[in-house]
Amino acid sequence: METAEIIDIINEKSSLSCLVHSTEEDDQYCPYDATGLDVNIEIKSRRKKFDEWFIEFDKFATNLELANEEQKRFWYVNEYNGKIIAWDITELCRTGYDFNWSFRIMNDKTDFGTSEKIYKRVGFLKEEYGFEI
Repeated sequence: METAEIIDIINEKSSLSCLVHSTEEDDQYCPYDATGLDVNIEIKSRRKKFDEWFIEFDKFATNLELANEEQKRFWYVNEYNGKIIAWDITELCRTGYDFNWSFRIMNDKTDFGTSEKIYKRVGFLKEEYGFEI
């Protein structure tokens, strides 16, 4: 599913107090994909289902810091096969959630035709700590 479609669904079905919009037109290098008055959102559309979803530490740290500076929340959203799950990373951090950070060998880039493997620091997100949109 395309990011724009996911943003439309978030606007239609989420409990946010305001609409979010894509950051792609304003800043193609923005570390998050959508923003609104009170939230920044990183969106991933996955080709595979995982028992525990993962978030790269670099994305986590950058987006959490930006959200805190802007006095917003940071949501991490995964879509797979039409199902959309969001985690309020700001709230998980506030309540002491254990991301179980570890290093994994993963593809350097997912959608750019490279097969180079590198170590990435990732944390894990259990579906029961997220919410379906």
